[in-house]
Amino acid sequence: VGGMRIARSLSWQANQLYDVVICGGAAFGSCSALFLAQANPTLRILVVEHDPSYQRSATVLSAASYRTQFSTPENVKIGLFGAQFFQEARTRLLVDPQEPPDIGLHTGRGYLFLASKHHPRQADQLLRNHKVQVDSGASVQLMDAATLQAKFPWMNVDDVSLASIGTAHEGWIDAYSFLSAVRRKARSFSNVTYVQDRVAALAPGPDGAGALQGVVLAQRGLVPAGVVVNAAGTDCTRLAATAGVPLPVVRRKRCVFVVQARHVLPACPMLIDHTGVYLRPDGADNGRYVCGVAPPPDRDRDVPSDDFAVDAALFEDTVWPVLAERIPLLAELRVRTSWAGHYAFNTLDHNLILGFSPRVPNLLLANGCSGHGLMQSPAVGRAVAELILAGGFQTLDLSAFSPLRFEQQQHHQH
Repeated sequence: VGGMRIARSLSWQANQLYDVVICGGAAFGSCSALFLAQANPTLRILVVEHDPSYQRSATVLSAASYRTQFSTPENVKIGLFGAQFFQEARTRLLVDPQEPPDIGLHTGRGYLFLASKHHPRQADQLLRNHKVQVDSGASVQLMDAATLQAKFPWMNVDDVSLASIGTAHEGWIDAYSFLSAVRRKARSFSNVTYVQDRVAALAPGPDGAGALQGVVLAQRGLVPAGVVVNAAGTDCTRLAATAGVPLPVVRRKRCVFVVQARHVLPACPMLIDHTGVYLRPDGADNGRYVCGVAPPPDRDRDVPSDDFAVDAALFEDTVWPVLAERIPLLAELRVRTSWAGHYAFNTLDHNLILGFSPRVPNLLLANGCSGHGLMQSPAVGRAVAELILAGGFQTLDLSAFSPLRFEQQQHHQH
């Protein structure tokens, strides 16, 4: 049914300007444009991005790490493809042989999740996740406190009951370099056009129902389209609402701190403390680290689109004390820089929303990644291309992320 529906919408208006209009040119939008153009070089693709500098893009303001340690098979497999894509970026994203892209890839140091002795459920969760991860093809290792101490002598493990570390397919990249390389590769296809504009609204069909006729841009007005992809990041809910499509996605703020320590922590991974505080090296082993934590639930509110104020108290009251306890060598730190970025936070289940809207047959939703957008963007871009061109998933079955899941929940609530 999906393929038929999409095929109809693609030929719905014979004189249309674009086959696909992608709203948002960051990680999801640019990866979608790239996979579409590679699969079908005749498809007319427009990417609309209101801020080509990406200064406030969630992609660029993230901690830019990637992992396979998730609790569902789909997320693990998405992570595996993301890792493969990042590792192959120099060839996959090559435009000029004289200038192979450098995305600042650091691989071979995975995420290290710690479970607390005082919260037995955390270890149970790590054990359950481990089985899912191994069954899905991830390379992960469980460690008790003694093994952990031997591997990372600089770490205080007194309160740790169990740890899980990714031994391959995890690491971090430079988000801006990655986004620039994807965008450059997408733009190297003659059928892909990027414009700087804001999607003011989605444009309903002539009868006000059914398929969209396109999008309304703030500067250019109506642009007809066969399929519209909502990859608008934290603006996705506002945009979808203009077509009567509700999304359970809100804008949440996350603060990132870059600190300078007096000591280098040998082989430091992406550490996820059982308190939620995280730390990873900033690039090479130079004593500089990226760290942060989500605010406590009572302070984790929806924020307006212009609120990029850094919550310095979060570092002083939460991050630093946890790090100093976990890693005594970090008792002396200074903050070199800090910033705030926004998450497109899915309040329903913190997972991706991916698929055609049940309400609008040619509106494809790729939203609400809740902080995993950068690492999931290669798989999402590939899936968007498959849904549009083949009418269904071809490589990874990501139907678990269908927007039907919250439409059904809303139906039950009413």
